[in-house]
Amino acid sequence: DGDDEPRDSSAAAIAVCGILEILKFLPENDPDREYYENVASKMLNSLIDNYSADGSDGLDGLIRHYTGSKPHGNYDSVSMMADYFYLEALVRCLKDWNSYWY
Repeated sequence: DGDDEPRDSSAAAIAVCGILEILKFLPENDPDREYYENVASKMLNSLIDNYSADGSDGLDGLIRHYTGSKPHGNYDSVSMMADYFYLEALVRCLKDWNSYWY
């Protein structure tokens, strides 16, 4: 939309993980299930296509455009936290995820 706010790829990766976690508790016949599956898929595909680091930009991370603290100038970078949730989202789509958070 033309605004100049920095992107935060880690927020998108965390949201994908959250949606995929919610899907584990929705019944197979829930009318909202397909909607949430599509949203998670579109978000993850956008991260893969538009935010995956390819090494050409000199950044040492898997996913670009992390925002840590805009007022402190910590944005448009990479982060271990962003990389973690990006990998978690990818793994959740490839196999059953055994959460260790609870």
